[in-house]
Amino acid sequence: MRIVEQIPHSAFNITLFATEKDFILKLEAGPMEQSYKLSKELFESAAAVKKHLSSQFIEKAHDLFNEMYLNREAMVTAIKKDKTN
Repeated sequence: MRIVEQIPHSAFNITLFATEKDFILKLEAGPMEQSYKLSKELFESAAAVKKHLSSQFIEKAHDLFNEMYLNREAMVTAIKKDKTN
């Protein structure tokens, strides 16, 4: 797997990787990350992947990060509570 491109974004670190069969789109926000495996049969090039990074996709990723953050915080709170008992 190799890095194809770092895609600028104000809220996330977005990295596009390539393997023999797939592009892998990785979005990072703080301690969380989302990865999407995209078949090269559907996307011919890195430019094609970037072209389809719509505002709707980014907004949904943002919503998922918010859910992930809340889930992570609940786990951390439970661990801290267990340590005090």
